[in-house]
Amino acid sequence: MGTLLVNERMLETYVIARDRFLSPNGKMFPTVGRIHMAPFSDEFLFVEMANKALFWQQQNYYGVDLTPLYASAHQGYFSQPVVDAFDPRLLVAPPMFHVIDFTQMKEEQFYEIDVPLKFTASVCGRVHGLACWFDVLFDGSTVQRWFTTAPGAPTTHWYQIRCVLSQPIHVMAGQELTGRLHLVAHSAQSYTINLTLSAKMWGPVLIRVESSRHHRANSI
Repeated sequence: MGTLLVNERMLETYVIARDRFLSPNGKMFPTVGRIHMAPFSDEFLFVEMANKALFWQQQNYYGVDLTPLYASAHQGYFSQPVVDAFDPRLLVAPPMFHVIDFTQMKEEQFYEIDVPLKFTASVCGRVHGLACWFDVLFDGSTVQRWFTTAPGAPTTHWYQIRCVLSQPIHVMAGQELTGRLHLVAHSAQSYTINLTLSAKMWGPVLIRVESSRHHRANSI
């Protein structure tokens, strides 16, 4: 298991070993994994990431104008997922989850994972991105145990992961957020994360406010 459950792509080896070595009626530990997702609001994190790019707004850095690189630098900072532990009170909607059944999953199904997103905001605020964590089930003959990496639970070395949008989305309590989390495996033993979120604006005319971001997750 890796950060976001699938990072480092070790689960592919896990299911290959299952197909080769698991005896009939044998058990797998863990048996099932779930990737949990929820939108979050964290103004401090957003400002911190935006400020990193300010270096590239200097017009005279030892005689060099850095401003042509600002847009690329800004995009680069927001394309990196943040791996840390955060307060669950930063979540602005109840989480949803995507199930991965290790007893049934095929190796090639790990190459591309697509998760439709749908949330209902429970508070007013600015959505700065999507927070993700995972848990796994150890399903024994007589006992079941869930191991979680959720915010608020004892911190593990997997922490949690947050994909930060460069353009936050304003939401009201009860407002619907929809989108897609699309993970594509790459040769650096990780995934490129493509995140799209949009909010339905209330009023006589339906308007969608959308923000998207591509995250390269090979450095987590």
